[in-house]
Amino acid sequence: MLEEKPQIRKVISQLRERDAATGRTVRVADKGLDCADDVADAALARDGYIFSKSVKGLPAAERAWALSDEGWADVGDGHGGVLYRIEEAAGYNMIVTSETGMPAQEIYAAYHRLWRIEESFRVMKSELDARPVYLQRQSTVTGYFLVCYIAVLLVRLLQEKVLGGRYRSEDVMGLLRGLNVCQVSERKYVNVSRRAPIIEEIAERTGLPLLHFNLSRGDVRAISGCTLRTLMGGKGASPASGNAAEGFS
Repeated sequence: MLEEKPQIRKVISQLRERDAATGRTVRVADKGLDCADDVADAALARDGYIFSKSVKGLPAAERAWALSDEGWADVGDGHGGVLYRIEEAAGYNMIVTSETGMPAQEIYAAYHRLWRIEESFRVMKSELDARPVYLQRQSTVTGYFLVCYIAVLLVRLLQEKVLGGRYRSEDVMGLLRGLNVCQVSERKYVNVSRRAPIIEEIAERTGLPLLHFNLSRGDVRAISGCTLRTLMGGKGASPASGNAAEGFS
């Protein structure tokens, strides 16, 4: 079993060697990856870091300093309220960073975005049934998870680039699984998909007949041929060329 802590250093090193990447990196990780070696490695590489650390687990002197009102200021939410403030040790983390010139809200936002990574693994396990894996050869295991990662990437692009982050991953997966039609004659289809806000928005963006009850073969071809490029292009964008499927379920 791989230990997590050395991996962040190893991955960054591999990316720099493989892609000849230059410049400064700010490493963001939760308290599970927070260790002296990570901080030292970032400092030696002239990188920055944003880690979290449990306030409850700090030595008494550091805990007293972290919870002291001296030197701290409330971080507002932009509407006159307070976004966050430490009041008790139990259940709270402090953020440790080298980025002393970065505004507090940007540091908080960078750390908070870690939940996207955690959600991606949850989507793979729950929505894509990535585990358990009934494979043995390294090449097939790698290929299997590559397909899973590509699927999550496509969901993320649809979720963020097309829909602006307004819908959950479960909503996007529900959209992909919930489009259903029944063929009632040679050229006529009936749309039996459950109406949902996400379907309504995509229908508005693309002009596709997703909300129509009766569909022609051309309608089904247009819906089946819809690609991510079509969705990003908005209403009037042409569906993918080629032989689209005449039905879907």
